[in-house]
Amino acid sequence: MRNSIIISVFAIINLFAFSSCEKVIDIDLNESDNKLVIEGKINNDGECTVKLSKVKNYNQDNEFPGVTDAIVIINDDQGNLDTLEQGIAGMYYSEEIIGTPGVTYSLYVLWNNQVYSSICRMPELVQIDSLSLRREVFFVDTTLITIVHFNDPANTNNYYRYRYSLNDLSINTDYFVESDKFYNGLNVETRIPIFELNPNGGPGGPGGPGNPGPGPISPDTIRVEMWGIDKSMELYYRTLSSSIAAASGQQAAPANPESNITGGAIGYFSAYSISKASIEITE
Repeated sequence: MRNSIIISVFAIINLFAFSSCEKVIDIDLNESDNKLVIEGKINNDGECTVKLSKVKNYNQDNEFPGVTDAIVIINDDQGNLDTLEQGIAGMYYSEEIIGTPGVTYSLYVLWNNQVYSSICRMPELVQIDSLSLRREVFFVDTTLITIVHFNDPANTNNYYRYRYSLNDLSINTDYFVESDKFYNGLNVETRIPIFELNPNGGPGGPGGPGNPGPGPISPDTIRVEMWGIDKSMELYYRTLSSSIAAASGQQAAPANPESNITGGAIGYFSAYSISKASIEITE
């Protein structure tokens, strides 16, 4: 039975192999109809996972059980194909598909007699040259700025997402993305404000982030990841950030985040390249 289902999936794959789309998925908060949520990731750091869950009505509990009865397939434009294995409930993974910059990946999910698909090309790797630190005054507080130095490739449109951590503890809560529209082909210095760091006493402090602490900063380490993402993921993260801001009352409610998955599912499939660097806080 499983073989016949997979054969059916392959037949449908042929219809989708060279198409992709971006569209707004509107959700009725009262009747979500248990829409499928897909969170697919593949990168050059060894990750190839797809998480499946379902949206629930707003008046239901906050438990989001994983979808365990799906068939998940990833292939690439190099002729590689794998049916992902399931680990913990709703988490599917591959040890056969290796994330490689410049390669295009396709995702197919068969669930509840519906096929969902997405195509994403992993951008070429852009290496971080170095990190530097600077202290600047924001209003009345002194904030530590991490500056990411790199050379943006010319003649290509590049999109980046930045994530950072302090002593391996992730402390960024937003979706910091940007394009190279204004610096294509140039040497770049991207500034990342570390608002969660206490400028006088390490992370946090008696009064919370940004308030004076008991003494000088200890030799902490900031680690930065710079993701090379495609245009559809830049749009997804940007609209997701707007949705989060709207939910917190910071701005008017926008449309739901724009998905790069066909078939009516919510979420994303992202093939992204990662460059990493770290710097020690010494003063």
